[in-house]
Amino acid sequence: MKVRRLSPVDDEVIEAVQYYRAIDPKLSDRLIAELEATVLRLVHFPESGRPLANDLRQCA
Repeated sequence: MKVRRLSPVDDEVIEAVQYYRAIDPKLSDRLIAELEATVLRLVHFPESGRPLANDLRQCA
């Protein structure tokens, strides 16, 4: 399975990490860990999302 990150998503993640880091560095670490775990779940269970078109799926 190919996982592709879009630059607008990267921008939002960077902004969120900075926001949570300002509150508590542990919060930003937890956010990053959750995002990484989510990507791993998608890789291991690629058909878990709702089909959109062709090989695209939406995960909510």
